[in-house]
Amino acid sequence: MIHCVGQNKHQASTNAGTPAYQAIDRAEGAERDRAGDVLASAAITSASVLRRFGHSSLAWIATQAAETAARSTGSTAALAAAAFTRSQMLMTRAGGLRAALRHAETAADELSAAARSVGDVEHSGMLRLQAGLATATVGGDPEPHFAEAAEHTAKLAGAEPGTPLLRNPTFGPANVALWRLSAAMERRDAEQVLTLAPTLAPDELPSEGRRAQYFVEVGRAHALRRDYQRSLHALLRAEHAAPQKVRNMGHVREVVGFMLRSARRDLTTRDLGKLAKRVGAVPV
Repeated sequence: MIHCVGQNKHQASTNAGTPAYQAIDRAEGAERDRAGDVLASAAITSASVLRRFGHSSLAWIATQAAETAARSTGSTAALAAAAFTRSQMLMTRAGGLRAALRHAETAADELSAAARSVGDVEHSGMLRLQAGLATATVGGDPEPHFAEAAEHTAKLAGAEPGTPLLRNPTFGPANVALWRLSAAMERRDAEQVLTLAPTLAPDELPSEGRRAQYFVEVGRAHALRRDYQRSLHALLRAEHAAPQKVRNMGHVREVVGFMLRSARRDLTTRDLGKLAKRVGAVPV
């Protein structure tokens, strides 16, 4: 079973003394499992939101709470979701990329075979995608991980219904294709990004955030090729799909700032200049 990397005995005992964990300890059978799933789901969502808004210390605490709740029931979906969250957190820390990769790979290897319910398959598949992205970030070949994630999508139709609490309906073939796109961008392979992009219809992606991510990756790839007009067009489409998400993306701020310094003046004084202000690449 996955253990909580970095959580010491004091932290574990402190968690166990909180009312939420006491409630889990008092419950029995299916009620106990459901209580653990509720807490894990709430903690994972909290960690994701806190990380997105830059509250890394609080996000780390929420991640540890998710892991403790997941271990209390042994739920494959909860353990995979918590491991995914921890790996993403590690990627944001200085020098944490290889630790993020090790954690995602180890957890995926341990949990994939135990995936039975739809939620199990979805979350273990997402964990495998995270391992692929982390591999690409450190310069390795992510394709073995993505191929295994694609195999997980084929298991969805025959998986058990399971609990509705720990689900990730964004996982599927279109999302695997999107992560391949993001991994190519992490390797700064603009040609591969622009080769993969036409094979994925943005409308097939399961959420506005995923569609925005698609256009962000396309925009970054065009910027690497110094095709600033097409890059701007893609980034504006991303912003239209998910305005707040895109305006808070560090990657977007970086690429817009780069284009602002490099593009023609007629481009920088119009839409690009306005976008730069909205994403914080220049003072308002």
